[in-house]
Amino acid sequence: MGRLVIIALLSGLIAWSISRQSPVSPEAGVQEGQAKEDGRKSSAPLLKTPAEFVEWARSSAEAGSGRFFEGWSNEDLKAALEEGIGKPAFGASQGALHALMMEWTKRDPDAAWRWLGQMRSESRRAMLSAGLAMGWPAERAREGLELAISHSEVFMTGRHATCQIFVRRALEASAADGPAGVEETLKRLREEKLAVTPELIKFPKGFDFKALFQSPAMLELLAERKGRFATGAWMKDDPEAAFQRLLEVDKGTDPQRGLSLGSGLLTTFSSSADSAEAAAQGEWMGKRIARLDPAEQKAIATSFVQGMRGTPVILREFLEAMPEGQARDDAALSAASSVRADGISAALDFLDTASGSSARVETLQDLLSKKQANWNLDLPAQEQEKFLRDKLQSWRASPEQTAEIIRLMQEVGR
Repeated sequence: MGRLVIIALLSGLIAWSISRQSPVSPEAGVQEGQAKEDGRKSSAPLLKTPAEFVEWARSSAEAGSGRFFEGWSNEDLKAALEEGIGKPAFGASQGALHALMMEWTKRDPDAAWRWLGQMRSESRRAMLSAGLAMGWPAERAREGLELAISHSEVFMTGRHATCQIFVRRALEASAADGPAGVEETLKRLREEKLAVTPELIKFPKGFDFKALFQSPAMLELLAERKGRFATGAWMKDDPEAAFQRLLEVDKGTDPQRGLSLGSGLLTTFSSSADSAEAAAQGEWMGKRIARLDPAEQKAIATSFVQGMRGTPVILREFLEAMPEGQARDDAALSAASSVRADGISAALDFLDTASGSSARVETLQDLLSKKQANWNLDLPAQEQEKFLRDKLQSWRASPEQTAEIIRLMQEVGR
């Protein structure tokens, strides 16, 4: 389960551990737990104080967080859930409840669903549905999707909508049956008007992406600017083949969009948006579009920059790898205009990539006037103004423009 779950359990299960105080001996507690639905004895500890629970949780974590519920019977998990949803001190820890629900579902999905489906409180039922979806067995993924479809009141409500967990699992399961399996699942999702939002799913080795991207169901998704779950996977598997096919699709729909290429690459990055792997992929895309005509370069670069906002390392590599020209300049100005928490430092890097001095100065002035970004150059305060003046001089800014930008910089930095 991971240390975050342990922390959640520490904050949420203490109330339950106290409620389990019992005047009877531990042996009697074990005897009471012998008639469990999974046929095992209950060895979950009868803890009398929060300190005892904390110590037990710590030792369980050290032994391996995945074994946290080792010794808990199915009835223990159910009892903890029932106790938790009835006590504010426990119920406030959704992480703990999710962990319990997920563990029970892994062991006995049918019993877990019967219990959850009969719950009267719609809000609690919807909140716990994520735990059930995450614990649902992969070998029953298609069945899980149908469960979510037939019980939309549980899995598709408000901020607790968890249907997409089942969608992702169903797509992964269908990928084992090849392109035809994925297309069948996509058709089912379209019948139910369900969105396909997963960013990236696992495909089996040797999957025939070329055939999938010829299928009507996949082409419909691409026309709607969707399908990242597959475009990203293909880009990782064979970037050149994916690039060629997505370019064909873009040309067949709207040559100015370039969105399939952009969204396809967005999902190929590793978990760290600024990792060396991600930066290398940004560089690959920048170099690859150099072989396209200017209009195609502009369409793809615009899509890519819009999608990768907030990832300065990736964008920097992408822009530096692009060929000089209007497409690169426009992309650099767009990247600079989009900075937020990354600060002016990132904006200056992007603006350096553009070739038009007047456009660079105007973009920086506009950015500062709107106070869209933090002023942070990682320089001592007395050096920041000199650095900026030197930068503006290299861009051939007028004295009036320089004075106004310095004023804005000082204002933003307050």
